[in-house]
Amino acid sequence: MEAKSRPELFLKKSTSSGEIFQNETLRPILKLQHELIITLAQEFLKSRNITWEKVKEKDPFQWLNINIKRDIPFKNQLIGMVIGQFSKKELDEYLTFQKEMNKRIINMMTERIVSHYAIPINKF
Repeated sequence: MEAKSRPELFLKKSTSSGEIFQNETLRPILKLQHELIITLAQEFLKSRNITWEKVKEKDPFQWLNINIKRDIPFKNQLIGMVIGQFSKKELDEYLTFQKEMNKRIINMMTERIVSHYAIPINKF
């Protein structure tokens, strides 16, 4: 099976090493893994018998973020999806500020999921 290449993103230049790592490594990986992230999010809601309409009644970002953080195995699965795409050099860099990067990964995934569901899908 041929590996997909990471998409190239054109973002403004960052100054901190955390922002650089986020923009040059994490964001392209999250974009590459988008379909898998959405599928896991759907399973996450389904396993709890919760519909997106119920989530929308609250603050979707806050609700999803809190519930991902509470479900440690699910949270680790999401983070593992990203770490599994790292090169050795990227993994070494990630390990220097792992806690901060895990927060960024979960926040960016939560934003991605909420944005995905916020866009109405027309079914004909």
